Amino acid sequence: MTNNDLLDKLQSAYKLGHSTETVLLRVHNDIVNIIDQGKRAFLVLLDLSAAFDTVDHSILLSFLKDHVGLSGNVLSMFESYLVGRTQCIAINNILSEVSELAFGVPQGSVLGPIIFCTYTIPLGAILRGHNMSYHLYADDTQLYCSADAGSSSNVIANIETCVKDIRSWMIKNKLKINDDKTEFLVVSSSRSHVQREESLRIGNSVVSSSASCRNLGVMFDKHADMSKHVSSVCRSAHFHLRNINTIRPLLTDAATAQLIHALITSRLDYCNSLLYGLPDYMILKLQRIQNIACRILCREPRTTDVNDLMCNLHWLPVESRIQFKVLLITFKALNDLAPSYICDLVKVYVPKKELRSQHEFRLDPPKTKLKTYGDRGFEAASAKEWNRLPLDIKLAPSLATFKTALKTHLFRLHYKIDCDN
Repeated sequence: MTNNDLLDKLQSAYKLGHSTETVLLRVHNDIVNIIDQGKRAFLVLLDLSAAFDTVDHSILLSFLKDHVGLSGNVLSMFESYLVGRTQCIAINNILSEVSELAFGVPQGSVLGPIIFCTYTIPLGAILRGHNMSYHLYADDTQLYCSADAGSSSNVIANIETCVKDIRSWMIKNKLKINDDKTEFLVVSSSRSHVQREESLRIGNSVVSSSASCRNLGVMFDKHADMSKHVSSVCRSAHFHLRNINTIRPLLTDAATAQLIHALITSRLDYCNSLLYGLPDYMILKLQRIQNIACRILCREPRTTDVNDLMCNLHWLPVESRIQFKVLLITFKALNDLAPSYICDLVKVYVPKKELRSQHEFRLDPPKTKLKTYGDRGFEAASAKEWNRLPLDIKLAPSLATFKTALKTHLFRLHYKIDCDN
């Protein structure tokens, strides 16, 4: 499937180098660029009901034969894998009658996710037919487009037609959109004068635009300022920090560090590339979380200088961790280790005539209008941060070498110390 380029390039589930963060980074980049151009972005998140459990075996096998081109022993292997499976229920060691599974793919298996991604390939064709920007992550489908600030009726009608066609395809293929869980978000500048509430008709339901919605674990809001996400992370982290602090006397330092990394650092780092360029007061909210975690681990009171504690722990502060993630994804994109939709955003600077800068491995930054939107997109952020790096780090021979050199560089910049000593 990969070698013959049969899978949808915008389906990111179960593929090497692809993740929820790369999906959201591209979507976030496109949305802030739409707003930077003075337009509004319409984002629709479709929810499928029990998607993996409703895959029709006969439809799937026909698709594998007629559209993917499988035949002979390979097609027979898939048929043997899917057809004839049975299941039963055990309660108090009593088994129910055995029932044959006519639908669904075995979850938890190697082939299950690949089969589902193959089954949903036609979705991309439908979305492209309606000129919709979209991204897929397993059964999570998000589509988005732009609209001029003053008019939206044509865009809304196009989205409704697109979703109608998706629903029709899903009905034919034994899948179902959960209308009640479909989210609709209209994203515009906080300075926009358009305050009209938009709504979509999906099936028998009317979905009104929300102030915010959860998209693959990240809160998107109507002004793309990430304030809802930052508040959500802080609220969740505070809950866990209180619990860790309560049992801290019973824990070793190693166990405490493990808990903090599992419950706190993971939340601070998840999709933190989307937080680039946020105002200082919002970054400070996240930094306070890290400061509290540091003091709990080191058993130090609030009066202790947390900067020295974090330096001794070799922790990068929140802002540096955001820079690290942006640069890490940039390096992967330049070395074909990232999804193609991320690589497309990173453009190497090629001067029109011979200049000294052409040997500095610089990126070509896009033209943006607003610091609060266009400059926060990955396309602009990657070029800005990459061009600041020393050449020897840019030319690192491997990903592991780059990560080590980058962390040392950022560590030295923040703590203003000679890391070699």
